[in-house]
Amino acid sequence: MADLYSKGNFKEFARVFDVIERLHTDRDEYVQEAATIGLLEDFQNLGINPNPNGMKKYLHTVSLKWWNDLEDFWNGYTDYVGGPKK
Repeated sequence: MADLYSKGNFKEFARVFDVIERLHTDRDEYVQEAATIGLLEDFQNLGINPNPNGMKKYLHTVSLKWWNDLEDFWNGYTDYVGGPKK
């Protein structure tokens, strides 16, 4: 993904994020957690550009919720990913 992003090749992004959304909506809680912590968090930490939120526009509803929950956690607004705001 980082390589595609750095080359401006975004045509595969829609399919990748379709799969990530299905992992969040069609699988058990362990797969959902892996999709959030294993994939979305990695995308946020890739350092592929000064603004990793550039990928946000490719996210679907549930994946976007988890992306935002990750941001809230890392910004100290929640005690854990998906937790209530302090």
